[in-house]
Amino acid sequence: MSNKEIVIQLLDKVPDYKMGYVLAYIQGITADEEADDIFCERMWQNYLNDPDPDKDKDFTLEECKKELGVFDKVKLDKAIHMLDYAYNPLDYYQEKS
Repeated sequence: MSNKEIVIQLLDKVPDYKMGYVLAYIQGITADEEADDIFCERMWQNYLNDPDPDKDKDFTLEECKKELGVFDKVKLDKAIHMLDYAYNPLDYYQEKS
């Protein structure tokens, strides 16, 4: 039995006073799909019609991270550790002892 068939069977068990909730939910999830499709299509058309000659340029992950200010967590953790040691060398030494 498909999910749709199961839902239809379950609808027969839903009391009339709760049917408004079911209707609102179904309208919400179907409306979102349509709005999402429209948004995605608009974004795709904007991209296709963009006159920028660099729109198809490839970027490496490292270039994107640098441009967006995203840091590698391991490198960031090491930098924080080094700064912590630089400002609190005695605290660091006592923790390791």
